[in-house]
Amino acid sequence: MTRLTFFTMIFVVASFAAVAKGSDDQQRSPRKVVEDFWNMEIDGGRLTPQGWNRAEQFFVRPTPMPMKKVISVVYKGSVISDPIVHGTRAEVTVDIQPQGRINSELLFIPSESYKSGLLVRLTLTDKHREQDSHSRLGKETIGAPEWRIEGAGNMLWISVDTAIRYVTEMRAKTSNPLIKKNADRTLAKLKSLH
Repeated sequence: MTRLTFFTMIFVVASFAAVAKGSDDQQRSPRKVVEDFWNMEIDGGRLTPQGWNRAEQFFVRPTPMPMKKVISVVYKGSVISDPIVHGTRAEVTVDIQPQGRINSELLFIPSESYKSGLLVRLTLTDKHREQDSHSRLGKETIGAPEWRIEGAGNMLWISVDTAIRYVTEMRAKTSNPLIKKNADRTLAKLKSLH
């Protein structure tokens, strides 16, 4: 084997190794997936049908938006743990400070706990759903493996500021006097949480 052939082979092997490492570096870690999802979530990312559909990129299986949303209000400063990884499965804990819930009648129900933790389970999968131009999910495709959250559930977590914005918008849209009254009470309670 000539020196030139030997160095060419080493260059080719090194190039393949660099490409493989680059693809690993581009894959979001389980913690990064949860951080990205959580930042979108607490800013109200899944409150609308369009946002719900956009958020499906974080989940293993898409689910339709629930008719009745359960909205949990939390302080924005949540702590996201390092993942515990077992092969193609991972768990990440999000420590939150729950403040209460907002029901479908815009009534705020204060939380009974000061601190809580959410356990987020993830799977490394190569199956993905493509979105069309209207943010609707289309057919399932196979692609590069990505960490995805198992199960969207019907609980939404939003920050206090997002809750104020949401209740204000929903109050403006309703003509129901009871819901308007509930919204006024809820806004007063939410503003006192600042």
